[in-house]
Amino acid sequence: MNTEVETVTPEAAAALIQRSEKAALTQRSLSEKHVRGLAKIMKAGNWRVNGESIKLSSDGGIVDGQHRLHAVVRAGVPIDIYVIRGIDPQVFDSIDRGKMRSFADILGISGEVNARVLGTAAGWLVAYIDRQMLARFTRSPQEIIDCVEEYPGLRDSVEISTHFRKHGKLVSSGLLSFCHLVFGAQDTKNPTDFFQALYEGTGLERGDPILVLRDRLQVNSGKRIGRLQSIDILALTFKAWRMHEQGQRFTKTTKGYVLGWRRGKRGEDFPYLNDALSVLASG
Repeated sequence: MNTEVETVTPEAAAALIQRSEKAALTQRSLSEKHVRGLAKIMKAGNWRVNGESIKLSSDGGIVDGQHRLHAVVRAGVPIDIYVIRGIDPQVFDSIDRGKMRSFADILGISGEVNARVLGTAAGWLVAYIDRQMLARFTRSPQEIIDCVEEYPGLRDSVEISTHFRKHGKLVSSGLLSFCHLVFGAQDTKNPTDFFQALYEGTGLERGDPILVLRDRLQVNSGKRIGRLQSIDILALTFKAWRMHEQGQRFTKTTKGYVLGWRRGKRGEDFPYLNDALSVLASG
């Protein structure tokens, strides 16, 4: 086998893909979402030589790396990457059997405290800034590291979020940390006070959006099946914050105080906070 760091251009990647198709080596199913995410990373210039490789068999087939090659073609930019040539085609089934490192692993190695919570929060923050909350693309470890460095206040939000764990777990620490940073970017009301009231539930009157959100999340936490997904919890929390920030209250209906959000093709977009987006986008 021969291993070198090579500059793989879109033209070279396309040729390798075409050659591999002729070699007829069985491939895993191509994930369009994964290709799209990698292409975005490459096009933004965030690809790094990190040990990941393109593995090619002696007969020209792609043993490993088809998503990376398709992403190079999609992005239309060259990347530097290890290319390993001359691999026995029969070893395909042994590729990628190890456990992949999570964002928490990467941040922990970098010396970050509360790496799991920080990684979750950073992943959501990248998606939020890109306005891709409903179509979360694959994020590279480098994107997560860069996000934490660009928004150091996220570490403070993570530290604050751990304070609320003693009151229960209405919102996971990772989601709460992300919300805390974004809400704080508006520089209107204090997000720490918002979450303090949400978890303690004291001094809240009927119709208060914090109380309505608290009731909704308490019902959700008591369910064994049919619980809200992370994106649903985030959307409801953002809606409640927006009403709180604007001094609005819920009006009681025949069904009580209703805080809802429906996603899907015929549903709602994520309730972005435009002012916060502008602040975050500008750094």
